Amino acid sequence: KPSPKNISKRLHITLMSFITQYFKDEEPVPKSWYEEFTSKFELSFTTRLIGFGIFLGLGLLSCVFAVYVLYMPRTFAKYYTLGSLLILTSTFFIMGPMKQLKMMFDRERIPATIVYIVSMIGTLYSALVLQKIGLSIIMVVIQIIAMFWYGVSYVPFGQKCVTYSVSSVLPRWSNE
Repeated sequence: KPSPKNISKRLHITLMSFITQYFKDEEPVPKSWYEEFTSKFELSFTTRLIGFGIFLGLGLLSCVFAVYVLYMPRTFAKYYTLGSLLILTSTFFIMGPMKQLKMMFDRERIPATIVYIVSMIGTLYSALVLQKIGLSIIMVVIQIIAMFWYGVSYVPFGQKCVTYSVSSVLPRWSNE
C-alpha cells in the first residue's frame, strides 16, 4: 500500500526529471583544444594517492639513505637532494601540477620557493660539478633550512610563529 510520503517523493522525482530534461541544452558545449588535451592526463583520486605515496616513499627512502652515507658529503648531497626533489614532486600528485606551481609561487611563498629550488641546484652543482665538500655541506644546510621554511609556509601563520619563536630565543642566547 503506497503511503502519501512515497507518492509525494516519487512525484517530486518525476517532476524534477521532466524539468531537467525540458530545460536541458540541446547541444553540448564543445571543449577547447586545451581542455581536450588536458583531459587526457587527468588521474583518478586513487591513482593520485598511489603516485603521491610512491614518490613520497622514494623521497623519504632517498633521504634516509643519505643519512647512512653522511661520511661521504658528495654522495650525501646527491641522495638528499634527490629525496627533496621526489618529496616535492609527490605534492604535484595531490594538488595537480599547475595548481601546485601556482601555490608555490604565491606572493607569500615565493621567497621560500626560490631559496629552496636554488639551494637544491646549488647543492648539486657544488657536489657534482665543483666537487667541493665544504661548499656541499653548506649548501645542504641551506637546503634543509629552506625546505623547513618552505614547508612551514603551507601552515597558516607558520612562518610568523617560527619567526616569533626564534626571535624570542635568540636574544636570550646573546644576553647570557
